[in-house]
Amino acid sequence: MYKNYNMTQLTLPIETSVRIPQNDNTRYVNEIVETISDSEFDEFICPNNKRIGFKRYAYRNDRYGFKRDFKLYECDDCSSCSLRHQCMKPNSKSNKKIMKNYNWEYFKAQINQKLSEPETKKSIVKEKLM
Repeated sequence: MYKNYNMTQLTLPIETSVRIPQNDNTRYVNEIVETISDSEFDEFICPNNKRIGFKRYAYRNDRYGFKRDFKLYECDDCSSCSLRHQCMKPNSKSNKKIMKNYNWEYFKAQINQKLSEPETKKSIVKEKLM
């Protein structure tokens, strides 16, 4: 297994059998809060028009020992927000934080593009029939 998944694009072909796990946190942020990314200023805007700005770079080691790089975004003050109950847990004492792994997003988009191609769809149907 390659530890640097930034280089997998150059060394491994894209397989059609790849399953992308559903991340509950991403679904929670995207479906409930519906944040809007503002790439010019590197920030998100919450539904209450508050700025969730870039704070720092962060990393985590996953259960397989791989280092994952993230960008951490945090709102300045969520204490008086009227929509706080929609995007945060009820007893949370901190402000809204969003961690984005842009490498992961890039590879997800690349795999989804590959899976939507007609040749790939034909090969998937062929594999299911066998």
